[in-house]
Amino acid sequence: MCKTLLLMLAVLLAATPAVAQQDRRAKFEQLKAQRQQKFGEARNRRYSEFEEKRRAKNQKFAEYVAKKWEAFELKKGLSKPAEPKPVAPPVAPPKPEPSPVAEKPLPHGDIIPLPEPVKSKPLDIPAMPKEDVKEQLRVNMQFFGANCRITKTSDMRLALKQTDEASVAAQFKQLASDRYAQLVADCADAKNKMHLNGWATFKFCETVARTIQGGNGNEAVLMQSWLMNQLGYDVRLARLNSNRLIMMCPLAMQAYTFPYLVMDGKTYYIMDASIDNEQIHTYRQNMEDATRVVDFEHPSDMAIGYTAAPKKTVTSRTFPDVKVTVNVNKNLIDYYSTEPYFVGYCWGFYARQPLSQDVSEQLLPPLRKALEGKTEVEKVSMLLDLLQFGFQYAIDEEQFGYEKPFFLEENFYYPQNDCEDRSILLTYLVRQLVGLDAVLLYSPGHLWAAVGFSQPVSGDYVTVDGKRYTVCDPTYIGAGIGSTQPKYRDKQPVVVRCR
Repeated sequence: MCKTLLLMLAVLLAATPAVAQQDRRAKFEQLKAQRQQKFGEARNRRYSEFEEKRRAKNQKFAEYVAKKWEAFELKKGLSKPAEPKPVAPPVAPPKPEPSPVAEKPLPHGDIIPLPEPVKSKPLDIPAMPKEDVKEQLRVNMQFFGANCRITKTSDMRLALKQTDEASVAAQFKQLASDRYAQLVADCADAKNKMHLNGWATFKFCETVARTIQGGNGNEAVLMQSWLMNQLGYDVRLARLNSNRLIMMCPLAMQAYTFPYLVMDGKTYYIMDASIDNEQIHTYRQNMEDATRVVDFEHPSDMAIGYTAAPKKTVTSRTFPDVKVTVNVNKNLIDYYSTEPYFVGYCWGFYARQPLSQDVSEQLLPPLRKALEGKTEVEKVSMLLDLLQFGFQYAIDEEQFGYEKPFFLEENFYYPQNDCEDRSILLTYLVRQLVGLDAVLLYSPGHLWAAVGFSQPVSGDYVTVDGKRYTVCDPTYIGAGIGSTQPKYRDKQPVVVRCR
């Protein structure tokens, strides 16, 4: 009997923690379910409030658009500069014996700072409640190799027989309906998940509008401008005398080629270079909250499709271990080809853009290994030799027929590059592999670089804010650190900061 009681007591004591643990788990699951329910209710309530506000501001905007549009005279797009560049890179004279280069400070012109980054209000579009999403209404759409799902139904197509104010306003009223709510949510979700900057968002909305409308006519233009408005961008419609609708918007950087108008102190570019300077009609006010300018930052961060381009191998002549083989994402190259060419000293913009992760992982590790254990001067000399002898040279007019500064990846796609492309790439490699700052030097017809070594290095240099930057020219073939092309030694180059 005593043994039986002890056994029962032991079983009871062993079961008590298990029962308590089950009870705690049940309470936790109950609390978790309650919190999820409250979160879901709050999320749905927020989306309902957003949708109500969206419909209201769209209706208000449609009523405003119905009023008479004003006439404006377009200004002709700025012509790209025609600067004579050498058809072949100059070659430095051979040195009879290695000897230090005499120090010589170079007088320079203005110092161009980096522009302030565009600070846009975060995109605040809540996700559509899952129970409201109608997946069967979605179709596949390709965007630079990425497969995107967007809402598309036959009753979403617009029908714009005229481009007068009343006809356009009627289409805006239609777009304000619940029929397009899921499409707006699709575009906002894609913008966030794909990390699209302003220009990529512009191209994405263009692709969406043309997919839904089945072409690039007035209806597609109207839908694209409306989608950009929903995502917070200051994109506006305008009407040509030919009753064709076009779009205009402010850009974060001045661009060549596109015609433009200045309205209320802001420059609006017409996103069609084929339009000449003529009269257009448009409206002064835009949709509420549509205030963003179109920016171009961090394009390589986009989560687009990957299509490997052919591999390209670049090898130093003097240091054979300094060698890389790279293949880039062809879809990213295709995207780069859509970007405008910017006015002014735009090279700092290209120099500060990050390299895509896939190219970075192919490029930097082998170079870092080859430079291991070397001094600053040795490392920069090796990189300089890689750029001078590893790439074929051609001016942009010869290769493309127009001026085209490269994003970093483009050096490993196109057959040739020129002085600006090599110099921008050099500043990036110096920052990443040597840990030194670098600037760009510009004189009409040529762009080269200068590196801020931690110790004085002999040769030509410029002084920027009290710091010495020694000349490194990746297009002066065979020239070492400190050597300036003779024709540019007294030109007082403009200094362009890279970071």
